[in-house]
Amino acid sequence: MKTKRILLIGTALTTLVAAGVVGRSTAQDATQFEAGHIEALPGEDWDDIARRLSPSGVTRAQLDAFGDAIRVANGSPRSPRAGQILHYDPADIPTPTTATTATPTTAAPTTAAPTTAAPTTAAPTTAAPTTAAPTTAAPTTAAPTTAPPATAPGGRAPQFFEDFAQESGVQRFDRMVHHRNLALGGGGHDFDETWSGDHNLQCEGPTTQRIVRPSRDGTDPEAFWWCAPGNDPAKGHFMTSMGDIDGFTVVAFSPRQTMQDVTSVCWDVNLTDLGARKWFEVTIVPEQAFQANRRSLAYTHPTFRQPSVNEFPAGSFSFVFFNHDVILYNGTDRVYAESGSGFGTNDKARRYKHCLVDNGDGTVTATQERNNGTHTARARGSFPDGPARVIFTDQTYHPDKDGTPQGLTWHWDNIEIR
Repeated sequence: MKTKRILLIGTALTTLVAAGVVGRSTAQDATQFEAGHIEALPGEDWDDIARRLSPSGVTRAQLDAFGDAIRVANGSPRSPRAGQILHYDPADIPTPTTATTATPTTAAPTTAAPTTAAPTTAAPTTAAPTTAAPTTAAPTTAAPTTAPPATAPGGRAPQFFEDFAQESGVQRFDRMVHHRNLALGGGGHDFDETWSGDHNLQCEGPTTQRIVRPSRDGTDPEAFWWCAPGNDPAKGHFMTSMGDIDGFTVVAFSPRQTMQDVTSVCWDVNLTDLGARKWFEVTIVPEQAFQANRRSLAYTHPTFRQPSVNEFPAGSFSFVFFNHDVILYNGTDRVYAESGSGFGTNDKARRYKHCLVDNGDGTVTATQERNNGTHTARARGSFPDGPARVIFTDQTYHPDKDGTPQGLTWHWDNIEIR
């Protein structure tokens, strides 16, 4: 009888939390381990939550139906609130269909003619479209599900690697949108303005466009999406985008794990000229500062320090690509900056490799691939010792003020942390 009473109390508290009556800290102990409850993460929509709860192999239709069921169970709001404890019926969790687990014999046609290629080497079907006919080439180029070689920058094996060959890779990241004006409550935020993003809804080439819409609660889940043009997993990658709907906006994502003694961070991203009012940053933040800032992903460099947005904390190291120039910060100290000699292109398709490497001698080396080679910068500084978070941000400051760039999109791929 005592156990039953405790469960009833936990359920009642969960109901109050979902209704916004009781704060999450009040009911956390009662809900954290109960089946049928889950906490909404920043930037998630109902489909994201359904995907997080579902096993791999379920269909899009199953995820849509499950997402709708969760939404209805929580009063049918347009989007969940970050930190909200949500109800769901475990019986509604979809089970994978047999159609999604392709057998080796059905995979063979996609790897070219020889029928002997199907057995054990045919699994990375994503490699075939990007390589020539010989079936022996596939194993050596099949990067999607494997970590990069140990000879990559940083020396040791990766702590984290994601190539976005599958849409499920997106779920390995926390996502957040922070609007300055909306956070300050003083107006100046447009809930109805749409903007253009790269890749249409059929995920065709990056010059095709989609209409991106803000959400009424300001979390803007449409600011993130995944595409694999031609349904080729080798081309799968992750997009962030933001239009001119608030004075200053940070669209951020970060691996859902704490890194330890980071030695290098590498990523691929386009370097499309999107104007001087849209840029990206990568920041390695000490775990202690991350927790002190309430796990926020909203950071920006000192030139654009904004109310409600965190400055780079002590012990952090940051790469900023601003107005075509590479700028490096150790904490809030600018330790390297190009001055108008940087790089931009009209190409939306190519994603350029970037790396930050802690040399272990009080200096950090930054590299950026460009059309004419690799730009290298070495500056004083170091990464945080011990636990840290790696945060990627897409930042926007009235991007339409100097003319509207088409697409307003950064394309991310091959994120590797050592």
